[in-house]
Amino acid sequence: MAEGSPVGPVRPATIRFAQADINELRDRLSATRSAQFPFSTRWQHGTGSEILRDVLDRWMEFDVHAFATRLNAIPQVDVELEGVRIRAFHLAGETTDALPVILTHGWPSSVLEPLAVASRLARPSTYGADPADSFHVVIPALPGFPLSAAPSALDDYTAARTADRWAQLMTALGYSRFAASAGDIGARVTAWLGARHPDRTLGIHLSSNALGPAPSGAKLSASEAAWLHGRTAWDREDGGYAHVQQTKPLSLAHGLADSPAGLAAWIVEKWRGWSAGADDVLAHFGAEEILGNLSLYWFTNSIATSLIAYAVHDHPPGARPAPHSVGVPVSFYLAPAENGGIPPREFAERHYKVERWTELPRGGHFVGAEEPDLLADDIRAAFRPLRG
Repeated sequence: MAEGSPVGPVRPATIRFAQADINELRDRLSATRSAQFPFSTRWQHGTGSEILRDVLDRWMEFDVHAFATRLNAIPQVDVELEGVRIRAFHLAGETTDALPVILTHGWPSSVLEPLAVASRLARPSTYGADPADSFHVVIPALPGFPLSAAPSALDDYTAARTADRWAQLMTALGYSRFAASAGDIGARVTAWLGARHPDRTLGIHLSSNALGPAPSGAKLSASEAAWLHGRTAWDREDGGYAHVQQTKPLSLAHGLADSPAGLAAWIVEKWRGWSAGADDVLAHFGAEEILGNLSLYWFTNSIATSLIAYAVHDHPPGARPAPHSVGVPVSFYLAPAENGGIPPREFAERHYKVERWTELPRGGHFVGAEEPDLLADDIRAAFRPLRG
């Protein structure tokens, strides 16, 4: 790479956890002081004490070194993108003409969440699918999230700025054109890829998180009004976390960074509440998905910087592209237990020219971890017409 280039060399990377840090985590977990709450509740007021105690006991026994070894079996790279080190998993497809795709996670997940989908996309024949649908899969960790570095400028956390970095990352990895799929924060990043880099982005595949508010003065249909009313009700009941993280993230983050019990209580409640409603979160998603995710946040001490994505949500040029500013093919996948439910297609068409609309039979906000076969099948179908 030429001197002064904004993109540094691609370097192989691995994950290591120091035994001293693991010992300290277990000491903190064993010394947890439980919150006093005089009501018997499991989830109604947040993560119940009995539920949290079970999660912490399981975390105490979690084999962190074995977890790192399993992750290190997946090729990873570090790339310096305009002064910010980004970690990315990079799975080669099983065919030489595999289609490059970039999958972006959200909060409070990490690069772990898309891995089950990624393996199905990279090696479809292993899962009974057509090898002709193979992808070269790139899963970058969002800036300031576990495994990637934290930018020093607030505006480097916006979805639009991250999209610019993702285009640089794909260039560094040798991909001139690519597809993109994501939910949550990643859906907004992916929408910006379609808006700002249409010459590079073949098409985008999004969850409902890519949808903004109703356009000013729009005359809504009854189904649109009903969905927006339901989304407002969801925000009132379950959206308090977002208001705190947008307004006073650091006050919250001090406690989460210092207490693994606090971190677990805050994150596990989101995984349970935003999924298909499983009471036993570890059984539903798998212990490694939840405990591995907690471990990544803890050992990288990245919970505070991950919250900045909320603090800069409305910074210019905005959380999402302006309506109809995305010119590449747009597909949507909608899960029934997604936050706020499934919107009417007509509402999405106020924002994008929608070419494909899939209402999945199962799954929620973390559908990639919850129903990886369904999501992988839909990604294959969405991008199949764009191959070649």
